[in-house]
Amino acid sequence: MRATCDVAYEMGYAVGRERADWAQLPAEALLEQVVAALKQAPVSKNEPAKLAWVVGVLEGIADATRR
Repeated sequence: MRATCDVAYEMGYAVGRERADWAQLPAEALLEQVVAALKQAPVSKNEPAKLAWVVGVLEGIADATRR
């Protein structure tokens, strides 16, 4: 299961890193874009993998804003 979660995290991280302008977005637009990114979540019955994907997206966004 750990390997599945690691892959899910990396996939989510890539989604979060796709944009470099997260920090420049106004709050409302930022939230809309985060929701849009989270809606790309792969369909899975594996709850830990889903959570790993979400964490990956959020960490990817955080890292993208530090560039």
